[in-house]
Amino acid sequence: MFVNTLPIIFLYTTLATLAELFVIVLGLFSVIYISTPDPDHHWQYQRHAFSFRDYLFQSWTGNMPLWKIFWPYFLLLNAALLLFDHLVKNGMISVSSWDTLHVILFTPSIWWGVALWRCSDKTGHRLWGACARLMIAAVVFESLLKIGIRIKYPQIFFECQERLLDFVTCF
Repeated sequence: MFVNTLPIIFLYTTLATLAELFVIVLGLFSVIYISTPDPDHHWQYQRHAFSFRDYLFQSWTGNMPLWKIFWPYFLLLNAALLLFDHLVKNGMISVSSWDTLHVILFTPSIWWGVALWRCSDKTGHRLWGACARLMIAAVVFESLLKIGIRIKYPQIFFECQERLLDFVTCF
């Protein structure tokens, strides 16, 4: 996350400085930490074989340990975002295909955010629940930055001057 978007924001715009972003993240984390519930120490995870459908349902209803929801999708999401950005920067997919791939990631990201929010009390420490909730905000912020870059600064990210085939979608 933020591998390609933050350098563009810091180098080519005056939207925010690193210090301003740090203050915003610290303030947001403070609010999220205060609003995160204390861990539910009485909750017991039932360790039996789950099908994928059961995993999705138990996650959606908030009955899974936080780490079992956070890590699989977080790693998959970031790998997919890095791959999509790499493919579009190297001209292997078009800009409109890049848009489509991000729309496809939107629905599972909503599921992941709701599941994380509901499972944030299924952890050993309140700090981990707050960090997971902060990552939800980071994913939303990253998505908004990518939309903003796609609309306002496509020439920088997509290197449109080198591509004649997809030149129209850059402007």
